[in-house]
Amino acid sequence: MTCKSNLKTFCAHEGVPNIFSLDIINVAEEFTVMASDVKFSGTTSNKTTGANDVGLMCFVRHGAMPSVTVYDYSSDLNKAPLVIHSPLIGRWYITIVPINLVNTQDTNVTACYSVESHMLQCSLGKAGPNCTMDTYTLQVVFFARFILPIIEGKYTDINY
Repeated sequence: MTCKSNLKTFCAHEGVPNIFSLDIINVAEEFTVMASDVKFSGTTSNKTTGANDVGLMCFVRHGAMPSVTVYDYSSDLNKAPLVIHSPLIGRWYITIVPINLVNTQDTNVTACYSVESHMLQCSLGKAGPNCTMDTYTLQVVFFARFILPIIEGKYTDINY
């Protein structure tokens, strides 16, 4: 099963983060965070800087807010999507921060982008890479416990 978020445009100034969260409630194979339609909002004095020069640093952390120094995964979404294989169940926090906007002379410029996330989950009864393995329910079986004390390097049976 693949889940997609709605595409919405977000804008932010240099170094100002947009923060998202994603709840994973079942075992998932992977989830992916991507950015698309990266462009400037406002006027730029320096026309040599383009949308490809802007970095969209993505920091992801399980169970806590990520920062530039503390995170579980990171990637520049303007260069490649961030793929997390076998993510833990629970809440994931995603912070996206535009960088390299200072190359423009206008301080009112913002980077605008759309964010998309995909989560790949196996159907019921399947697991493993590419969901190719079957899952089985394990049963607990209790055995009687025997105590075999060691006396002078030999085992001695004790009958109960």
